Amino acid sequence: MDDNIFASASAGSFTINLPDAAANIRNEYSIKLIGSNTNAVTITPQSGQLIEEGTSLVLNQRNEAVTLVSNGSHWWIF
Repeated sequence: MDDNIFASASAGSFTINLPDAAANIRNEYSIKLIGSNTNAVTITPQSGQLIEEGTSLVLNQRNEAVTLVSNGSHWWIF
């Protein structure tokens, strides 16, 4: 299952929690920060999992986007 998420942080910064990478192998999530504000969206994986080599990823620029794909244990940026 692939998902596209348009994240508007106009009301304030918030966090998107990714699902378990092990249960979503090869699944793809594309997340884009929309709106004209400067609030951040933080993306976090499940406990013990990573996004590339980090514990979270922050989108804080208008129209910034990322696609994440699970390899079964962590999330990779494409």
